[in-house]
Amino acid sequence: MFLLEEGIMPRNTGFSLLEVMMAVGITAFCLVPVMVFSQRGLTESAFTRQEILGRMLLIDFCERFKSCRIEELKKVASSLAGNPHYLDSDDYLIPRKSMCPQFLKDIQRSLTVEENAKDKNGTPVNALHIVRFGVKFTRTGGVRDHERELFVERLVHEHVTP
Repeated sequence: MFLLEEGIMPRNTGFSLLEVMMAVGITAFCLVPVMVFSQRGLTESAFTRQEILGRMLLIDFCERFKSCRIEELKKVASSLAGNPHYLDSDDYLIPRKSMCPQFLKDIQRSLTVEENAKDKNGTPVNALHIVRFGVKFTRTGGVRDHERELFVERLVHEHVTP
C-alpha cells in the first residue's frame, strides 16, 4: 500500500482491451497450423489403414493360388474376367464383407496369366509364365473416394515331364 500512496506504482495494473485482443489474435494465428496438420494426419492415417487392408487382401489372394498348376490359374483368370466377384464364395480367401466395408468399397480381384515369358533379349522361355494377381478397391473418406489398384507379379515355372 505504501507504494500506491507515494505514487511510485500506478493504480491501473490490468491489461487493456487492445493487449488482450493482440494476445488472442497471436494465439489463434499460432493454433491454426497445428489444427490443419492434425486433421491432415488423421486423414493420412485413415488412408494408410485402407492401404494395409487392400494389401492384406492381395497377399491373401496371392497365397491362395501360389501352388496351383498353370491350367487352374488360367481357368480362374478366365472366370474372373467374366465375373469379378467369382471368388467371393471361396472358403480359403478372406471374405470381402469382413474387410470393413466402411473403409473399402467395390473390392474386385483380378488374375492374368502370360504364358512363355520373355527373357531380357525378348526370346520366349518355355514353361516360364508370369502370373499377375490384382486387387482393385475404392478408398473412402476425405472429400472424395479414390480408386486404387494393387498388384503382384510372380514367375511360375511349370515342370514339364518328357
